[in-house]
This record gives sequence, structure tokens and C-alpha cells, in this order.
Amino acid sequence: MRPHSINQLKGELQVLLRALTDFGRLNALAALAHPVVTDKLRYARGFYETTRQAILLEELLYQKFQVKKGFVAWSADCNPRLAGVLTDGSIEQTPLRSLLRSVRAAISNHAILVRPALDATEMLSELRQAVGELIGTSPELDGIRLPFDQSPSGGEAGEKVVRGPSTLGVDPAFTPSYSLLNQPSPSFGSQLHEAAPYYWTLSLREAFASDVCALSAVECDYLPLQFYADMAKQCWDEVRHARFYFDFSVSLFGPLLSQLPASSPLAAVIRNYHDTGSGLPIPTELNFYHTFLDATLAERLILMQVRTETPAIKRLGVRLQSELAAQHPDLAQAIEIDRCDEKSHSRIGWSWLRFLFPDPVQRRLLIERTDLLRSLFILLSVSHTGGGTMGELLSTFSGTSSHLQDAPEVAS
Repeated sequence: MRPHSINQLKGELQVLLRALTDFGRLNALAALAHPVVTDKLRYARGFYETTRQAILLEELLYQKFQVKKGFVAWSADCNPRLAGVLTDGSIEQTPLRSLLRSVRAAISNHAILVRPALDATEMLSELRQAVGELIGTSPELDGIRLPFDQSPSGGEAGEKVVRGPSTLGVDPAFTPSYSLLNQPSPSFGSQLHEAAPYYWTLSLREAFASDVCALSAVECDYLPLQFYADMAKQCWDEVRHARFYFDFSVSLFGPLLSQLPASSPLAAVIRNYHDTGSGLPIPTELNFYHTFLDATLAERLILMQVRTETPAIKRLGVRLQSELAAQHPDLAQAIEIDRCDEKSHSRIGWSWLRFLFPDPVQRRLLIERTDLLRSLFILLSVSHTGGGTMGELLSTFSGTSSHLQDAPEVAS
């Protein structure tokens, strides 16, 4: 039915805004569900682009009709727990695909419903253009509409209303092969035998950084839409870093094989990867997922954006001056882009930390507390990946240093 009043039009556009927000967050969940970087990239991009469309529509509603910008919460139809998409700590792929398809069709159908009222007058041309971009082609789903009921107004900012998956999958290119309890992950170096393992491991870390952003967007309600747009931006940034660094690592395999003796363990790893597309060794701790799963939103912002992304800016500056970067202009350009991205990610973290804890004293105390608890978070994650009970780990590592002391170094 064609909206026949401004109030009805505003209501329909607000429904469309809620649908876009839900669809963006469902794309974030799909990015979490797919360990292969190419698949993760597709859904991270969907998360980013859809959230940008939502931001534009929200701003136009505010500018044109003075519709107050509110806080985001899952609608009942799209809440992953209520929709049967997140069950018993697992993401159910078939229901998720079905829900994504239905919501995308509902957005298109809703845009078709609203479009005639916007076509009727030039005074709404900016809205007409924004809504027109949402109309897709899904003939087999014509007529599908979800109610996207008004989100509940109550709740604490950043409250976890769903719990993310209890584990994440591993890209089949990698094989968990060693524990950081026993040996460190590869360090950066300009020699090919150093650079190749370092960059495939860094690719895993970057992909995981995108997962942390997606996880927060999926789990946490009652925040401004801009928070989800910021998580979407970082999510897409990180998975693009992951894709580049992985491809760069693989590009070194040919020259590296010609340098290594046939009996070299690294040569065996590379030959196995060429034959099977798998087997690149990574830590069994898998980037300490439970360190972040069990943390609050504020603690995640501190662990990731403040304590990982911020120091990475300086490290990337050093690597930009390395012999390896000088020999590989494509790597140098990627490091420069990565460094710019890390600066924005650092700002994202500090911005939302200030939003959640506007009082500087409270904020400082929270950062100090999180720094103190960081080792416990890490050991909890080690315990989840078979490293021992918490009691055993506390007994082993209390007052000692280990290869775990630099973890989680997600984006270093």
C-alpha cells in the first residue's frame, strides 16, 4: 500500500532502517561462520555496505523529518538465538542462509512499497535515491515481508543479548600444529624463510581481528548505529589485510623453495601446501578466541583496539622501512594502507570506550583492571584449546614468563 501521509512514510522508512540494521548484523554473523578468507571477505563487505546504507537512511530521516537517532537492538524476527541460527554455541548455516535471503528480499519489497510516495515529489529526492538503491531482484521471494518490530528501548549500552559461537572454524589452508606454550609464533624478518611463515600467520591474526569486530556487532545491543558502522569498517579492513598478507606469503613460496635444501621442514610444508592446499602450521591456541568471547565489550575494546591496534601503528612504521618492503613495493603499499587503517581502528576503540565510560577516572581504572586480568583471559583461552585446566595453568605460569606473554598480538 502506498504511504499516504508523512507520518506513515516516516514509519515505513523506520521499518526499512531496522531491517537494514538487522541485515548488516546478520552479515557479520555470516562472516564469523565462514573461516575461508574469500567467503569471510564477501560477508564482511556485505556487513560494511549494508551498515553504510543504514547510516545514510538514518541521517536522512533525521535531517528531513527530525527522527531522533536511537539505539540498535535485534528485532525478534532476526535475533540469531530466537531465529534458531545460534544454537548451543554453534552457527546453523542453513537457517542463516535462509534468513539472510528472506531479509534481503524483505528490504527490497519494503523499498518497492515506499518508492511511489517518494517519486511523487521532488522534495524527497534524496530519500528516493537512497531507497531506490535497496530495490533488488528476487522474483522467487516476491511478497516476503518481515514485521521488524520496534526494538525494545530498555537495556544497558553494549549489553550482550546473544552469545557468539563457542568456537570458530579454521581456514583449511592452515593446520594447528604447535602450542605457544612451547614455542613462539614466527617473527618478522626480511629473509624469505622468515617472511613467508610470518605473513601466513599474520593473515590468520588479521582474519581473527575481523572476527572480534563481527562478534561484538552480533552480540551487543543498545548502542548507536555508528558503533555497528565502525565495527563493520574495521571488520572489512582486517579481512582485506588478511587476504593480502596470505597471498603475499604464498607468492614467496616459489623463490623460497629454490633457496631451501630439500630436507628443510619449511620446504616440506610448502610442497605439502602446493599439493593439498593445506598444512600451513599455526598455533593450536587459534588467536585466543575465548579471551575475547568471555570479555565484556569494554574489555574487548581495550584488548583489541587500545592494546593491540595502537602499538601496531609504530611497528608497521618500522616494517615499512625494512629491506623486505623495499624489495616488494606491493607489500610496502599494503603496510602503508594497513598503518592508516590501524590509526582509524585505534580511534574507534578510544571513541567507544569514552562512550561507555565517559568518566576519565572510571575509564582509567577499567583499563588498569583489564591489563591486570589480561593474563587470566589468555590462560582461560589456552584452557579451552586443551592446554590444561585453569588450576594447572595458573600453577605453571604464575610469576613466570613464556611465549604467551605477547598474546593476543592479533594485528601485529
